[in-house]
Amino acid sequence: MKRLQISIAVLAILLLSGCSALQPEDAAATSETSYAQTARVAGILQTLTNQVPTLTLTSQPSSTVTLTPTPSSTFTPVMTLTPTDTPLPASYATFNINDFGTYTLYWKRDLWLKAISGIGQVQTEDFESDPADPGTLTFPYLTGKGFLLDGSQVTAQILDDPTLMMDGHALLFRCWGTGLRFTLPDGKPTRAFGFDFRSGEDWQLLLQANRVPLTIGQRGFIGVLFPAEGPLDFTLSSPASAQGGIAIDNLSYLVTAAP
Repeated sequence: MKRLQISIAVLAILLLSGCSALQPEDAAATSETSYAQTARVAGILQTLTNQVPTLTLTSQPSSTVTLTPTPSSTFTPVMTLTPTDTPLPASYATFNINDFGTYTLYWKRDLWLKAISGIGQVQTEDFESDPADPGTLTFPYLTGKGFLLDGSQVTAQILDDPTLMMDGHALLFRCWGTGLRFTLPDGKPTRAFGFDFRSGEDWQLLLQANRVPLTIGQRGFIGVLFPAEGPLDFTLSSPASAQGGIAIDNLSYLVTAAP
């Protein structure tokens, strides 16, 4: 485009030069002719100018590159721990298991449950189906889950007292040496039974003409396992002088499958 503009300028100069080269004596004669030529040059210049292409600069939008970070996958190792049984010290079993041949006593519930595992199903009377009432029970008394309680000169209550057995309902009774008999549900014998207890006096479990003294003071547990079919009932008794009574809870027994 620059070269085209230069050419137009040169052409204009030449045309004008041609007009100025006339002699003075011809000036008058050619005044009209000079005016016509000048107009002609101006027209040519206008025409050439119109033919010069006009460049239009158009701004083009620049493309923007957006980088999107790709989340990286982080592997977190997961440790799977397989619980294993920790063997109990031999002394733990020695002090808490007593084998008498015709039956075995367990003074810890976990040891009793381990011994009867696989033999049958454990059922538990927790006295939660019986209303807690400071009033005394009338004997014979059938508990919510089928234990039949019976005794003479026995005073018993179902209480909700955490000072007795931590929480929930518990059976509290006194017998003054006469004893309270517990008959298993449906009158069926069992190979194993056990219960939680607490007493501040001497109480005994009467079992097949044997007397098993219960521990005094702290909450305790006693469980019995027979090598074959055992009794269908048991009795708890105290000396005639006992006044404080005994609390019983979570009375469990084993239901064996029919052969």
